[in-house]
Amino acid sequence: MNGGKRSFAAGVHPDDSERFKTYADRALLTGAAYELEVRLRKSDGSYRWFLARDNLCATTKVRSCDGILPVPTLRDRKQAEDALHAKNVVLREEIDKSPRCLKRSLEHLPL
Repeated sequence: MNGGKRSFAAGVHPDDSERFKTYADRALLTGAAYELEVRLRKSDGSYRWFLARDNLCATTKVRSCDGILPVPTLRDRKQAEDALHAKNVVLREEIDKSPRCLKRSLEHLPL
């Protein structure tokens, strides 16, 4: 299992590798299960999101790696999160400008 972890870890995106190592080491030490979203390097050098799961069966004490699941919806969700983040940045900029606009608008209202 340890050799598999090393070869798997070699393909993990650099930004995800420390988090993956932390989860995997904790699982090995405590027997705790984990489920982790990580980017893995494809043969063409690009990265794709995967869902990595690992369990320790409580009754047999045998590790059961549920596998590395390519989750297209996970990729779609990550793209949607990135787009939402970009929109939130634009919205925040507009909100930061709004007090000046609001004050000018209120000055023109009859009271």
